[in-house]
Amino acid sequence: MNTFGLNLNTKSRWPVLTVSRSGRQKWSNVAVLSGLSLIIALASSMFAPGVPEVIADFDVTNKVLATFVVSVYVLGFAM
Repeated sequence: MNTFGLNLNTKSRWPVLTVSRSGRQKWSNVAVLSGLSLIIALASSMFAPGVPEVIADFDVTNKVLATFVVSVYVLGFAM
């Protein structure tokens, strides 16, 4: 029992807790989350070099707006 009076080792009562998960399931979750984090970082790195073309397509001359586009793109992933 822990301080809240819950028996965390009972697999049938608490199937959602990570204590009741197998090692394979835990490492699978780690792998999926790591892969998603890598994809997000790579996506912003791939998007940034294409910003000048996007800015040219919309006939925008403001360089601050180009920086803002990448910032909003990265912030979109953070939310």
